[in-house]
Amino acid sequence: MTKKKGNIIFSIIISIALLALAYLFGITIEFNCNWLSSEFLFIIFSGAFASSLVVLISELFSYKQLKRSLENELFTHAINLFENVSIANNMLKSITDNPVYQIPNNMLMQPRYQMLSALGYICNSDYNPFYRRQALFSKLYGFKNKYMDYSRIINDCISFDLAVSVSRLQLTIQTRNVDQPIHSTYPLVSRTIQILQRNFNTLLNDCDELLSKIDYSGRFKWQETKEKIQQNTCINLSSNSLEEFFNRNE
Repeated sequence: MTKKKGNIIFSIIISIALLALAYLFGITIEFNCNWLSSEFLFIIFSGAFASSLVVLISELFSYKQLKRSLENELFTHAINLFENVSIANNMLKSITDNPVYQIPNNMLMQPRYQMLSALGYICNSDYNPFYRRQALFSKLYGFKNKYMDYSRIINDCISFDLAVSVSRLQLTIQTRNVDQPIHSTYPLVSRTIQILQRNFNTLLNDCDELLSKIDYSGRFKWQETKEKIQQNTCINLSSNSLEEFFNRNE
């Protein structure tokens, strides 16, 4: 988008220069030459101006399409980020609300990969409109500046697996039982969950604000989509979830 802006600015400058030359040779300048007349130069520069104007209109139309396309892609990846953070957060909530559930292995790894991918696209997107005071550009700029903070929050999912592994090791040493299940009530796990949930909520709020700015025209209907995501990302880790799955798909 930055390159497209440069092309438009260059086309505008060329068009203005050619228009000025055509005007000068057509109206004010008397160009005395045996083999070249001011009328001929007027025709040349006016034709060049007309061509540059066509190029400028084409660039403006292309810019508008590119801007809309980038907003669509930003919305898609921002939703992906919001959805996977919600999934990870709801997983933690589920095992916290139900301490009898055994914590699955690598529980947060798949959402982590999806979050990092979506965050990388958002922070590397070349959304660069002419109006720098536009709310979306300002919010996206601030979001990009927090890339390292968000990346650290997402990569802290590894700390959850570490807390589970250390707790399992400590329990194995105490009980001599390597198959002892790990629950959310264990101190290391519980403390890690609290930190992760606090950080995930921060990321969810910032992502929600970004999505609201992307949907400045209302064409994405973000608030309606947000409600659907929050309903569909509720996690049930109990054994009854399989029965519910089978019942829904009979």
